[in-house]
Amino acid sequence: MIKQVTTLNASTPATVLTPSLYCHQVTIQNNGSGVVRLSFDGGASYTDYISGGTGTNPTTSTGYKLASGAYVAQTYLGGKAPPPIIGIMESSTTTLDVTTDDTKST
Repeated sequence: MIKQVTTLNASTPATVLTPSLYCHQVTIQNNGSGVVRLSFDGGASYTDYISGGTGTNPTTSTGYKLASGAYVAQTYLGGKAPPPIIGIMESSTTTLDVTTDDTKST
């Protein structure tokens, strides 16, 4: 799956990717000029079905900092769908290119 995300802003965290059960690899590249903050634990509305714990939303000053031109790559073990990836802009706008090795992620 190849997807572009252009709807992030600096006021509300949004879902960048919801990986499917079949997703084993994801790459997110920041091709814009703004800095994005990411959370890989599903965000505040996600509850892990095993631990019962909830995730955290990134803010404009917390979360994994993905600078302009940078990328992050993750691999996942099989067995259950990974939690959603949530993002927020520090300021301005940007374009994220998201690729996975499956066709079921959204």
